[in-house]
Amino acid sequence: MSTVNFGEPGQLDQVSPSIWKDCPNALLNELGLGFYADVTFQGAPTGVLAAALDITMVSFGGGALKLDADTDTVLTQRADIRGGALLIETDGDDNDAAALFSQPFGRIVRNSGQKLWFEVIAAPGDVDADMGTFLGLVEADAVDSTTTTARDVLSDNVTGGLLVDESMIGFLHDNGNDDAYDLVYSKDAGATVTVLADVTNAAAITAAGGTVASLADGVFHKYGLKFDGRQTITVFVDGHKVAAVDVDSTFDQAKDLCVVLGIKTGAAAVEQLSVKRVRWAFQERGN
Repeated sequence: MSTVNFGEPGQLDQVSPSIWKDCPNALLNELGLGFYADVTFQGAPTGVLAAALDITMVSFGGGALKLDADTDTVLTQRADIRGGALLIETDGDDNDAAALFSQPFGRIVRNSGQKLWFEVIAAPGDVDADMGTFLGLVEADAVDSTTTTARDVLSDNVTGGLLVDESMIGFLHDNGNDDAYDLVYSKDAGATVTVLADVTNAAAITAAGGTVASLADGVFHKYGLKFDGRQTITVFVDGHKVAAVDVDSTFDQAKDLCVVLGIKTGAAAVEQLSVKRVRWAFQERGN
């Protein structure tokens, strides 16, 4: 009889045992211990959003994710990806954008004993183009329609990264480094901290026996992180541990976080982001 090694990175088209080995998953919901969601795109809505978009119009995973997008964003169900994937395509207008986002689900607080997990399998389109994408967690105010919108988490022209006054942690691809995702975080209007540049080329991946590569058009990778409830956020790419973040005073510990998977075109050109799967969880209390 074979057994699963839960410390392994797992298949490239599936979530990573190395991240999820200590997560109670659906038991968090069933036992009232926190929150867990796992969204795949085997039957995602398709079509052109031809009118101003009400964010309640399109949702995924039973409402766990919603879409905020500019007019004429195109949604396509990718039949060429095993298990399905959602292709999000912006309009060709300058700074058009779209984002999948969740409601706030948890926060990261040093020595709280409260754990958090996140992972997404995604692929940007033309990485050498005037565009940007973000895959990660952003404070709840960033998706509050009374103050800002999820699709505008990425700055106009995608040269300055993210909105400077919102706390976040995640993987950023922008015009400053076209063919790479950088792992970054920020606290309110403070400086953006780059923890690891060009994460898919991380030396830790090679050291663990994995394969490194520059970000390429349409190529899927797994991007994830988990907080141990104590002091450390561990960062993973393709299931391999590539970096760690110490939760200190430079990290925002006061804000509830939402998942945001966003894309913005920095010029008058259509751009794309494919999302195969996204999973997130928060353990607020023990069993």
